[in-house]
Amino acid sequence: MGKESEVRFSYASLPAWPAIACWDNKKITELADRLSYDSVEFLPLKGAAKDVINNIEVVALLEKIKSGHVHFNPCATSFRVLARRPDPLRPGKKLGWHNLLFTEPDTSIKALKTLERVFTDFPVVTYPYKVDNKNPYGEYINPWVQTHPAVFNDESTADDLIRQVRKGEYKGVVWDIYHALEATESGKRPLKDWSKSLGKLLEAGVLREIHISPGRIAEKDPLIDDIKWLRALISHDYDSDIGKMIKLVKDSGQDIPFVVEISVLSLVKNRLASPEATLRTTVDLQEIHGSIVDFIKRV
Repeated sequence: MGKESEVRFSYASLPAWPAIACWDNKKITELADRLSYDSVEFLPLKGAAKDVINNIEVVALLEKIKSGHVHFNPCATSFRVLARRPDPLRPGKKLGWHNLLFTEPDTSIKALKTLERVFTDFPVVTYPYKVDNKNPYGEYINPWVQTHPAVFNDESTADDLIRQVRKGEYKGVVWDIYHALEATESGKRPLKDWSKSLGKLLEAGVLREIHISPGRIAEKDPLIDDIKWLRALISHDYDSDIGKMIKLVKDSGQDIPFVVEISVLSLVKNRLASPEATLRTTVDLQEIHGSIVDFIKRV
């Protein structure tokens, strides 16, 4: 058994019923606690973001909130989504309905900046995206960049990411096990050799979080077998690629938290959870999350 790491629950793992967008942060952190997680990563869902802005004195007492993630689409106002406007980040596609779960982009940024103010050294996971030399996701005090070659056509190698941190553009790098391996528009996969790339980031001491995100439903890359990863997590296959990734990180001896971003819809679609899990926190959903947390801690 390796070093026991902190395992975080991402708001992206919340069940899929529409009312979830209205939940406050206390309710979400209590669910994460029931599902065996050590802490949570905040996403500006409608209810969670408004809760931060309207009840920050209460939210400031929720010690389980350890980090934030921009995650929203800065082009997706409610009006633009409902008007079926095109998505500038995904040419040829319209803005997805899921964007309605998030508050307006300006409010999302305001909520994340408010959390920065009340929590000491609060990190915000952001993306390498500039429009007119400004990041539409907002500017933060402690920004961690998440590798995402596909959406942002980012060709940064591990060496490039290390340079960006050392130059002060970001305070650290976040490795999403799925997005990091995706291809750019031209078909380049700058981080494809994950053991080499992860090894360099670890050696440089710039890695801050690992996002465990198998079981994608939309925008799938046909060359990434993430369903195999998802099954390996639940069945505790330590010899799988995902097991080896986690082990590589933990063997470094660095305190790097793992953030679980697994869609309930994906679990249901792949017959790992019952359809009722989309409507309530079922026993099998609790067992799955407990098993995933246990696997990450035991690797």
